[in-house]
Amino acid sequence: PADDFQADVLFKSRKRRKEIAKSYTLERGLQSAVEILAATPGVQVRCNTVVQSCARTTAGYEVKTEDGAVFESKYLAFATDPQTTATLTRPLNPGLSAQLQKIQTSRVRSLGFSVPASAVSIERFSFLIPLAGPIHSCVSRDTVPHSSTRGFTFHTSAEPSELQVLQLAAQILGMQSAALGTPKRRENVIPSL
Repeated sequence: PADDFQADVLFKSRKRRKEIAKSYTLERGLQSAVEILAATPGVQVRCNTVVQSCARTTAGYEVKTEDGAVFESKYLAFATDPQTTATLTRPLNPGLSAQLQKIQTSRVRSLGFSVPASAVSIERFSFLIPLAGPIHSCVSRDTVPHSSTRGFTFHTSAEPSELQVLQLAAQILGMQSAALGTPKRRENVIPSL
């Protein structure tokens, strides 16, 4: 339950280090960070690859994939949902795996749009959190202004139909549903309280 969440930890006042940016925006989004990492010498990127197992070796770690490939590395990082990470870390660290299994998750559907700026009547914003309804939140790309387009991503549970979300998105943005075009779709599993 949310009442058990210690939000004061997040909002505790701390001495600010001036050499560390207080906030930042990646002009091309988080994907640009991934692209920079992928271009780093010695880094190999494999997309659409299912990892079967992870094991310790004398040199670090060994990762086996569903297609039979084997990778070795000094370091190992996980960018997966808690349940997948729990499964993969079980042989490496059973205690960590047990703690990860306790994390509850939710499926969140995201619909993203890039639309002509002239078609949107709502003022520029960074994010919206509706007080009620099937839309959990809307994040915009308005923090990185563009001369002719605006971008938005609406996050919902899986329950509302896509048509419902499109109609609500158009209503929130103050535009015609048809002007939204075809959304980019994504479903993620995220930790939930």
